[in-house]
Amino acid sequence: MKPDWDKLSEEFKDSKTALVVDVDCTTDGKSLCEVAGVKSFPTIKHGDPNNLEDYKGGRDFDSLKKFADANLGPRCSPASLDLCDSEKKAVLENFMKMSPSDLEAGIKEKADAMAKVEADHKSFIDNLQKSYVEGGEKKDKDIEDIHKSGLRLMKAVATKRGLTIKSSRQDWVGLALAVVGMFVVAGILGGVVMYMCFGEGSVQHKKVEKVENKETVEKAEKND
Repeated sequence: MKPDWDKLSEEFKDSKTALVVDVDCTTDGKSLCEVAGVKSFPTIKHGDPNNLEDYKGGRDFDSLKKFADANLGPRCSPASLDLCDSEKKAVLENFMKMSPSDLEAGIKEKADAMAKVEADHKSFIDNLQKSYVEGGEKKDKDIEDIHKSGLRLMKAVATKRGLTIKSSRQDWVGLALAVVGMFVVAGILGGVVMYMCFGEGSVQHKKVEKVENKETVEKAEKND
């Protein structure tokens, strides 16, 4: 990804309205990364520096360039109210009138709600993974119990006697092939019947037309 990112940075190095930069979250940029909510690397954020959003598109140069051309640049923000529509402008002005404590409390409420969504999702994934593992372990145990109940020894005896034991899966495959074969045979027979009913009639019709045409020609010659 780095070569494509470096290429994108080069594309925007002279831009007066957009900035593409790297931030090292392990050194000088650590505080900025904490404020922006960066939790893994590499993470791409975009938007107003005071309200960065996650980038979720492709990470090749063409995808990055297309997104940057369409989205980077001045946007609606407290510093650029003239770029806001009436609805967003009203919301921003309302927030700007809030006291520092109320604004901080509102931000914390939203951040806590987002953290809960993330935690609920993680819990769901963890439970799903646990169920998957437990289900696989139960399946393996049940199969082993069936083998121990005598299946292995029964198969050994059958092999010793020269018997061929078909599995239930083989029976289903055989049945499926038999059904397909029936449809194929029915299709062939249907084609033969159709030919006998229509094909032969068509041939006879052509023969009659040929005889009639011959008689017509003979009558015409006699009249001449």
